[in-house]
Amino acid sequence: MKLLAGQDVKVLPVSADKATRANPASTQAGAGNVKLVRGCWNETFLDEVCSFANGQLSIRSMPSPTL
Repeated sequence: MKLLAGQDVKVLPVSADKATRANPASTQAGAGNVKLVRGCWNETFLDEVCSFANGQLSIRSMPSPTL
């Protein structure tokens, strides 16, 4: 939190495991409602997203992202 000194920050308790919390975002991505800004980080980001939670999310079956 020290790195965020001077910023408006709201800390919330964790309500579920990471995979459960990611499910709404995964659902939106699977529906084609997520767009990425083209950048050198895209491939690294998508590799990380696809390997998240041992691939248990339905992200692998999403349509190709719109860049």
